[in-house]
Amino acid sequence: MKRKHIVLIFIFIIAISFVSCKKESSKNANYEKKEKAPSSLNSIYEGINSVFDDLEELNTTAKEPEEEKEKKEEKLNKSWENMNKTVKEIHHNWNSYEIEGAKKVPISEGTDKLEESLNKFTLAVENKEVYNIISNGSQVYLYISPYFDSYKDEIKGELCKIKYYVFQSYLMGESGELDKANELLSEGEVHLTSLRNKIGEDKNKVKVLDKLSFSLQDLKKVLKENNSNLLTIKRDIILKNIKQLEK
Repeated sequence: MKRKHIVLIFIFIIAISFVSCKKESSKNANYEKKEKAPSSLNSIYEGINSVFDDLEELNTTAKEPEEEKEKKEEKLNKSWENMNKTVKEIHHNWNSYEIEGAKKVPISEGTDKLEESLNKFTLAVENKEVYNIISNGSQVYLYISPYFDSYKDEIKGELCKIKYYVFQSYLMGESGELDKANELLSEGEVHLTSLRNKIGEDKNKVKVLDKLSFSLQDLKKVLKENNSNLLTIKRDIILKNIKQLEK
């Protein structure tokens, strides 16, 4: 009788341990899930990307032959319509995320600057000001980065900061301020270390990160050429590498 009683106690202890482990496992799974940015924040990031993609499409269309003028005008208008629609969606996604964002980043450090840059970005799109779209759009990247940084497993915070420095450097390079452009790229390179730490042992991403590092150096090298086409080519290679890391 005693032996049977001991066996039952043993089975009971095992059952309790199993339930406890399962709960702990579930807790850890939820914790890991919380370390990733929510869809509303990711949608803001993707929206900024989309505006820059449309801006590039706009630039490509503008260079098309004049004999296709009517078709060109239609395509140009479509690009601007897409950008206006996207920035409107960004505002809605920010509103969806704003409550959680206020818990992640103090208002004085994050919200005010982000909203100011987002408003300027929106007005630049509305007024079709290409320079200001790039300048203010890159600032939205910068001011949204702390929110991504607040999630342990996110790399988009670093990517946002690198994008900011690349676009700002590109603008400085285009205006002939080469020393400032070089300085900005050096500041951007600082974030490669934390990016590497977060990527860890992912061999594919490590390889892309190495390409990104070299592409930043390549942009630095062409600054002295003071050539708009070279600047654009090297900038786009950097952005292509970043896009691969986003996957």
